Amino acid sequence: ILVPYPFSAAGHQRENALVLKDAGAATLLDEENLTRDLPGFVRDLLSESGNSRLQEMSSAYSLLNLPSPSETAQKLADAVEKLV
Repeated sequence: ILVPYPFSAAGHQRENALVLKDAGAATLLDEENLTRDLPGFVRDLLSESGNSRLQEMSSAYSLLNLPSPSETAQKLADAVEKLV
């Protein structure tokens, strides 16, 4: 679930999020509608049919040849650790 910062320079966060959304690897929610849309979306993902949606998104993500989410999280943690 991607929620791009609405005031980013030239809308770059939205553009980056659209790459993943258009590939079927993520869902894009606007910040202004987040409190309205997020609970239902999460509820749907946690349902039995949501499991297949998560698998489809995971498969779509793997086709993009990007680092795995765990690799990305580790790189982020390492960068934060260096700053501290």
